[in-house]
Amino acid sequence: MIIGIIAFTFSSEAQLVRSRTFAEKKKTGYNIVSVGYDAMFLNQVYGTLNGVNLQYLHGFRVTKKIPLFIEIGAEFSYNTKEHKYYNEYGERYTNYKARRNIISGRIPLNVSYKFNIVKNFSIQPYTGLNFRINGFLGDLYFFQDNTFQGGWQIGSGFNISKLYLGLQYGLDFFPIGTLYLDYREYDINSSRLLVSIGVNF
Repeated sequence: MIIGIIAFTFSSEAQLVRSRTFAEKKKTGYNIVSVGYDAMFLNQVYGTLNGVNLQYLHGFRVTKKIPLFIEIGAEFSYNTKEHKYYNEYGERYTNYKARRNIISGRIPLNVSYKFNIVKNFSIQPYTGLNFRINGFLGDLYFFQDNTFQGGWQIGSGFNISKLYLGLQYGLDFFPIGTLYLDYREYDINSSRLLVSIGVNF
């Protein structure tokens, strides 16, 4: 009988702990859905490709004592620009133009820390890595595309109640492509600036 009472007590306590832990986990995680302006910077030859971005992030709290989070999600970007080409003497080819369209899918993985400034307002800086797949539309003369890339990003989110504002800068580890010009190869490196707005829940 005593053993039965002890077993019942421990079973009830374990169930209470599990339900309380589940409730706390529900409160500590978060989701962010945002859209934004995405600027892709190549170099002085190709300049900036303007675009739009759609992103989803989920944050997992690492520990109960400090607001440290691991973020993982998915995002899609579309960037575009019209290019005009020059010959070796610097004269413009009036009959040759091309539009570069890049569709990118990324999987970001961030570490972030939330600073609660006042009620309903917090700042959440982060840094992390991303893995990216590019799709290219349109022709660029003497240009070879790289489909797979990896990079890092640094930024900060601003939470005003359910409103989310984000600012991010990222740099790719590998060139987005190679330019073949005058019998030489030039790596085309890429970086980006993302300004976004969304909701957190």
